[in-house]
Amino acid sequence: MAKKKIRKDYRVVVRPEISNYHNSNVEQSFCLKIQEQIRRHVDGVEQCYIGYTEQTICEFCKSGWEEDENGQPLCCNRAIEEWDKLHKTNKEDAHDR
Repeated sequence: MAKKKIRKDYRVVVRPEISNYHNSNVEQSFCLKIQEQIRRHVDGVEQCYIGYTEQTICEFCKSGWEEDENGQPLCCNRAIEEWDKLHKTNKEDAHDR
């Protein structure tokens, strides 16, 4: 068989224990400190960067963001009320023109 798996692009991944912080600013600050320490103390590091995953959430209930086909949020009444208020204002402004 001609097919063969090889390994390449080796790298070291550091995953700090930050799951208890629940605050992205604190998590980012902690990672920046680790990044600084790696750059200062480790030879042979070409790159050292901070990666993250973005997630869209509701600012009110903190649930993952879901919306219907019109863009109206589905997660909580407060988000729906905010959306209704914003879209009512936009419709009134377009009507006044």
